[in-house]
Amino acid sequence: MISLEFQTIRLKNRAKELAAPMSATNAKSGTLSETSELLDALDRQFKAIMSRIADDIADSMRDPGGGNGFVNYFLTDHKDSALSEETLKKAHVDIRQIESIAGFQKIKQFCDKKYYRIVFEFYLDFTKPGSPRLYKLTVDGW
Repeated sequence: MISLEFQTIRLKNRAKELAAPMSATNAKSGTLSETSELLDALDRQFKAIMSRIADDIADSMRDPGGGNGFVNYFLTDHKDSALSEETLKKAHVDIRQIESIAGFQKIKQFCDKKYYRIVFEFYLDFTKPGSPRLYKLTVDGW
């Protein structure tokens, strides 16, 4: 029979073993750091978009041709490259996480009040065969 003291020490050591490799892996691969850096970069972009979205829509509406009825915001990652599906996968970020970012939520609230549609979607660069899906934010409906 194992003593309670020995079991407690064994459990503490096991907890350290489980925590250490995860921290080392994340520091080495940048997984946790990369995830938070990417989400922070997107939040900053969404906040910047929020600060100008009303003006961008007004400019589009004033267009002599009647405007195109939408505004696209092409997003970048934390390294200032086009936000790609590959980047999201590497950072273990999914669409639900992006849509829960405070900056995105503010844009969504603004659009909901104005009855505009907001879509986080991908596009392809057809000039480069085999190019990855790139992401943008589209606001439309006026």
